[in-house]
Amino acid sequence: MQARVLRWVLVTLGVVVLAASVALSALKRPVLAEPIKSNSVNMALEPRHPVTDAMRRAAEAIPGQVAPEIDLPGSDGKNVRLSDLVAKGPVLVVTIKDGCPCSIEAQPFFNQLVKNYAGKATLLGVTDSPRIKAEKYKIDFDVQFPIVTESGKKTFEAYHAMNSVYSTLVGRDGVVIKQYPGYSKAILTDMNKQLAQATGVAAKTLELADAPDRDSSGCPFFEEAPKS
Repeated sequence: MQARVLRWVLVTLGVVVLAASVALSALKRPVLAEPIKSNSVNMALEPRHPVTDAMRRAAEAIPGQVAPEIDLPGSDGKNVRLSDLVAKGPVLVVTIKDGCPCSIEAQPFFNQLVKNYAGKATLLGVTDSPRIKAEKYKIDFDVQFPIVTESGKKTFEAYHAMNSVYSTLVGRDGVVIKQYPGYSKAILTDMNKQLAQATGVAAKTLELADAPDRDSSGCPFFEEAPKS
């Protein structure tokens, strides 16, 4: 009887040790997440929000205008002013919409631009997210530039940014150099070139394999076009 009990105890202990070992192994195993794919993968044949001719024409009318001041709270709670940033060098203002997958998919390319022109130019994100969500967005998607929060539509209207993923390049003099109503391989290539010229350095390589082939904008901020 004692031998049988002892054998049962040993078997039970073996099962417990094995289960604990499997559980520990699972804890140590890295959690794999589905990678964020670019528009060129997600949209296959058509962009979610294709850049229209009207959007292109409106963007082409912006260069040469004085960039509207941006003076908004950052995701860290500290106010950020565009005029303070342009005093240090050119600024690329990028619009980000709360919950927009297009902003998420475009984000890695903007991080590349930050790296390419570190210390020479600044990227500034403007989002309609509240501060806490904006800070979470920065952390979740490894945003390498400051983000300010716009509680209304004023900044988006001032920049005629109808959608997210609009980018406006502002020179050291505070004047708009160029506006892009979306992104694509061609747009990002030109954006990289314009930043190089504005900073006076040679253009650096961008990895654009995952960028969409067609000009793609983001989710709209407005139900209809903002008034001029």
